[in-house]
Amino acid sequence: PEGLVANSGGNFKSVSQINVIDKYTIEFVADKPDVPIEAFAHGGAIIVSADDIAEHNGDFREHKWAIGTGPFTSVERNDELWLQERFTDYFKPGQPHPDFLKHIWLVYQTPQNDAALRSGITDSAAWITPKLGKQLNAGDGPPGLMGYGWIFPVVGTYLFQSNDHSPLSDKNIRKAFALVIDQNDIFEALKDVEAHEPGGFLPIGTRHAKPIAELMTIPGVRPMTDEDLATAQQLLTDAGYEGGEGFPEVELLSRDAPSERIANDAIQAMLKQHLGIEAKIKLVDSSEHTNVLNSNEWDMATLGPYSTGLSDPVGILKSAYYCEDGKNLSGTAMRGGWCNAEMQTLISDMALTKPGSGARQALVDRVNEILYDEWPRMPVGPFPQYWGHWDYLGGNLPRAKFSGHYVLFTWDDVWLNQPARRAETR
Repeated sequence: PEGLVANSGGNFKSVSQINVIDKYTIEFVADKPDVPIEAFAHGGAIIVSADDIAEHNGDFREHKWAIGTGPFTSVERNDELWLQERFTDYFKPGQPHPDFLKHIWLVYQTPQNDAALRSGITDSAAWITPKLGKQLNAGDGPPGLMGYGWIFPVVGTYLFQSNDHSPLSDKNIRKAFALVIDQNDIFEALKDVEAHEPGGFLPIGTRHAKPIAELMTIPGVRPMTDEDLATAQQLLTDAGYEGGEGFPEVELLSRDAPSERIANDAIQAMLKQHLGIEAKIKLVDSSEHTNVLNSNEWDMATLGPYSTGLSDPVGILKSAYYCEDGKNLSGTAMRGGWCNAEMQTLISDMALTKPGSGARQALVDRVNEILYDEWPRMPVGPFPQYWGHWDYLGGNLPRAKFSGHYVLFTWDDVWLNQPARRAETR
């Protein structure tokens, strides 16, 4: 329907037909080389019945609850909680085990979220602080409280505005910013709120990604050197803004979350200290952040990650850099406005090469050359996520460090193992 944006729809742009072969076989027909099957076959794929699609003309925006075939149905949702009850017709016999789930809204990676878990107000908590997460992983937490850390394979970038209305449309200005915004110092400031690692334009650990040792030699990724600072200041002078003189105030878009407030405070200080550029921070609520980000009414944004949950560079790069007539895969305006014709050709050619081959590596190398020359974004590496739960929860719960996408974790195979113990903790 007109005006409807499907965030995952871009993964299937090349799919021209979907044919049901038999009860267990579905055929996807693509009109050009792509990686749609890998994108579809993961836990975040939501199955919606054809009857529901027909009834609502494919537009569920006005429907009160999410439509799907999951293990729970919604009962109540407001600013404080989301209550779901067991779906008795769930396709897995005997599941889900809990009669209901109550989600309590707490700000992620905050002492309040940690306290709710430690006191037993919550049985399980996502995105606890690294400080508590590391304690639990080391076995130093309260008896019975378990924790685990995992890596979300995402490129968490800082976005630069490349549209004509911003001085950052000049790639040399973007490079100057990248050289003086020392991510390593920002990571140090964030260490008790959000643990980070350096990263490149492909997620660390995925095929064809640069190893950390190599990344640490790249200006703009490595800790800032005197040479990097001198280069950045010269680039600013060459653009007509010596010492930051005459450069318009930069607007930093920040989600109202602890980690981003810290990061933007640091960026604001670094731009002033090293380039003489003034910046103001625009804080927006998490629920509105995506809309503001898509509006492109900002100069720099600290939350512009990309990842499709894939390990293939074709899908990863398409999710960030696909651009056709100024629009991204989802059909909305390209965030930051950076569209590069050669990038589109490289991604298409990459889909025709064998994963891990020299031919594909050559294309990835050229992609990196473009990105480290143009700097449409500053790549930030994957950061460990820390979750925790009480040991009276049984079933399909992670027990060790892993790398993956959080949508792979579901609640249909989790149960309360010792209800009496649960009551004692509260």
